[in-house]
Amino acid sequence: SSVTLLVDSKGRIIAATDAARDLLHKGSDWNVGAGGEIRHRDANVSAEMHIRIRTLGGDKEPAISRMAYFIDLQDGQQVLLTMTRIRNGAAGCANTDCVAHRPVVLLSLNHGQVRQLQQGCRLLSDTFALTPAEARVAMALLDGMTLQSYSQQARVRISTVSWHLRNALAKTGCANKRDLVRLTIALIDA
Repeated sequence: SSVTLLVDSKGRIIAATDAARDLLHKGSDWNVGAGGEIRHRDANVSAEMHIRIRTLGGDKEPAISRMAYFIDLQDGQQVLLTMTRIRNGAAGCANTDCVAHRPVVLLSLNHGQVRQLQQGCRLLSDTFALTPAEARVAMALLDGMTLQSYSQQARVRISTVSWHLRNALAKTGCANKRDLVRLTIALIDA
């Protein structure tokens, strides 16, 4: 299941889907702080999330506009948190301090994505003898990540990510990243 919220650079909720509102108000791990910001009951999870939100939603244009990472929950499950910077600029708003001119971040909390990621990686490994690292790079490309953003998210050097990609391309017989994504889609949908 997935819930989606729109937040400002301080993590304050601007808009939320009905599923997100339910999640925040029904005593789950997620809630709304005193300042209207999204919070997790684990302070470390909240702190890391807010650092990433500030990185994407700050006034300066970030090097990347999208990031994703997994949050480990105490019950052993994981949640995939994806963040995308959205550029605002409403027509007719003369005040540059208004919300319409500030960049905002689209947050998606995806429960159950780990299983899909693990299954996709396993299929690639079993079918083409990809290593787990090579399969994860292929799945990151499928998710729309760049090599640079995956490198940052996985905390691995870009040269290592490129090396895994070259190996994955060679093992699958694909000419480029686009072909690898198409092959991955076909394999998962089969």
